[in-house]
Amino acid sequence: MWQTNLIKLYCAVSEHDNTMEAMTQRQSNNFRPEFSDEECITVYLWGICQRRFEQRTIYDYTKNHLLDWFPKLPSYAAFSRRLSFLVPAFQALAEEWLTVILKKEGPVRKFCVKGDKL
Repeated sequence: MWQTNLIKLYCAVSEHDNTMEAMTQRQSNNFRPEFSDEECITVYLWGICQRRFEQRTIYDYTKNHLLDWFPKLPSYAAFSRRLSFLVPAFQALAEEWLTVILKKEGPVRKFCVKGDKL
Protein backbone atom coordinates (compact mmCIF):
# COMPACT_ATOMS: atom_id res chain seq x y z
CA MET A 1 0.00 0.00 0.00
CA TRP A 2 2.70 2.49 0.94
CA GLN A 3 4.47 1.78 -2.35
CA THR A 4 1.38 2.87 -4.28
CA ASN A 5 1.21 6.08 -2.28
CA LEU A 6 4.89 6.78 -2.90
CA ILE A 7 4.38 6.29 -6.64
CA LYS A 8 1.30 8.55 -6.59
CA LEU A 9 3.28 11.25 -4.82
CA TYR A 10 6.10 11.01 -7.36
CA CYS A 11 3.59 11.21 -10.22
CA ALA A 12 1.89 14.23 -8.65
CA VAL A 13 5.24 15.99 -8.34
CA SER A 14 6.25 15.01 -11.89
CA GLU A 15 2.99 16.37 -13.34
CA HIS A 16 4.24 19.84 -12.53
CA ASP A 17 7.83 19.53 -13.71
CA ASN A 18 7.40 22.40 -16.18
CA THR A 19 6.29 24.68 -13.37
CA MET A 20 9.24 23.61 -11.26
CA GLU A 21 11.71 24.09 -14.09
CA ALA A 22 10.42 27.61 -14.65
CA MET A 23 10.96 28.40 -10.98
CA THR A 24 14.47 27.00 -10.70
CA GLN A 25 17.41 28.14 -12.75
CA ARG A 26 19.95 25.56 -13.80
CA GLN A 27 23.66 25.99 -13.30
CA SER A 28 24.40 25.05 -16.90
CA ASN A 29 22.65 23.76 -19.99
CA ASN A 30 24.09 20.31 -19.39
CA PHE A 31 22.98 20.05 -15.76
CA ARG A 32 21.29 16.62 -15.65
CA PRO A 33 21.67 15.26 -12.14
CA GLU A 34 21.41 11.52 -11.57
CA PHE A 35 19.04 12.24 -8.68
CA SER A 36 16.28 14.36 -10.23
CA ASP A 37 14.50 17.36 -8.76
CA GLU A 38 11.29 15.32 -8.79
CA GLU A 39 12.96 12.59 -6.75
CA CYS A 40 14.37 15.10 -4.29
CA ILE A 41 10.99 16.75 -3.75
CA THR A 42 9.27 13.36 -3.49
CA VAL A 43 11.77 12.17 -0.88
CA TYR A 44 11.26 15.31 1.17
CA LEU A 45 7.46 15.26 1.00
CA TRP A 46 7.37 11.51 1.70
CA GLY A 47 9.52 12.12 4.76
CA ILE A 48 7.05 14.74 5.98
CA CYS A 49 4.21 12.24 5.42
CA GLN A 50 6.15 9.78 7.59
CA ARG A 51 6.25 12.39 10.37
CA ARG A 52 9.91 13.22 9.91
CA PHE A 53 10.29 16.95 9.89
CA GLU A 54 14.04 17.58 9.72
CA GLN A 55 16.13 17.26 6.58
CA ARG A 56 18.66 14.97 8.23
CA THR A 57 15.98 12.66 9.60
CA ILE A 58 14.26 12.51 6.20
CA TYR A 59 17.57 11.76 4.51
CA ASP A 60 18.48 9.01 6.98
CA TYR A 61 15.01 7.45 6.70
CA THR A 62 15.29 7.42 2.90
CA LYS A 63 18.80 5.99 2.97
CA ASN A 64 17.81 3.26 5.44
CA HIS A 65 14.40 2.31 4.04
CA LEU A 66 13.96 3.57 0.48
CA LEU A 67 17.35 3.19 -1.16
CA ASP A 68 15.93 0.56 -3.54
CA TRP A 69 13.45 3.21 -4.70
CA PHE A 70 16.02 6.02 -4.86
CA PRO A 71 19.35 4.32 -5.70
CA LYS A 72 20.97 7.58 -6.83
CA LEU A 73 20.35 9.33 -3.50
CA PRO A 74 23.33 11.70 -3.14
CA SER A 75 25.28 12.50 0.00
CA TYR A 76 23.43 14.34 2.74
CA ALA A 77 25.28 17.59 1.93
CA ALA A 78 24.25 17.39 -1.75
CA PHE A 79 20.65 16.52 -0.77
CA SER A 80 20.47 19.50 1.58
CA ARG A 81 21.93 21.88 -1.03
CA ARG A 82 19.43 20.63 -3.60
CA LEU A 83 16.50 21.19 -1.24
CA SER A 84 17.65 24.76 -0.65
CA PHE A 85 17.91 25.27 -4.39
CA LEU A 86 14.38 23.90 -4.86
CA VAL A 87 12.58 26.25 -2.46
CA PRO A 88 10.93 28.15 -5.37
CA ALA A 89 9.75 24.82 -6.82
CA PHE A 90 8.12 23.88 -3.50
CA GLN A 91 6.35 27.25 -3.49
CA ALA A 92 5.13 26.75 -7.06
CA LEU A 93 3.90 23.22 -6.28
CA ALA A 94 2.02 24.44 -3.23
CA GLU A 95 0.30 27.14 -5.31
CA GLU A 96 -0.60 24.64 -8.07
CA TRP A 97 -1.94 22.05 -5.64
CA LEU A 98 -3.91 24.65 -3.69
CA THR A 99 -5.53 25.80 -6.93
CA VAL A 100 -6.51 22.21 -7.73
CA ILE A 101 -7.96 21.71 -4.24
CA LEU A 102 -9.94 24.94 -4.39
CA LYS A 103 -11.36 24.03 -7.81
CA LYS A 104 -12.50 20.65 -6.49
CA GLU A 105 -14.13 22.14 -3.41
CA GLY A 106 -16.08 24.77 -5.31
CA PRO A 107 -16.60 28.35 -4.17
CA VAL A 108 -14.63 29.51 -1.18
CA ARG A 109 -16.67 30.47 1.84
CA LYS A 110 -15.76 33.68 3.58
CA PHE A 111 -15.91 33.86 7.33
CA CYS A 112 -15.97 36.96 9.44
CA VAL A 113 -13.74 36.72 12.45
CA LYS A 114 -14.96 38.66 15.45
CA GLY A 115 -12.61 38.55 18.37
CA ASP A 116 -11.59 34.96 18.87
CA LYS A 117 -14.80 33.43 17.49
CA LEU A 118 -15.84 32.56 13.97
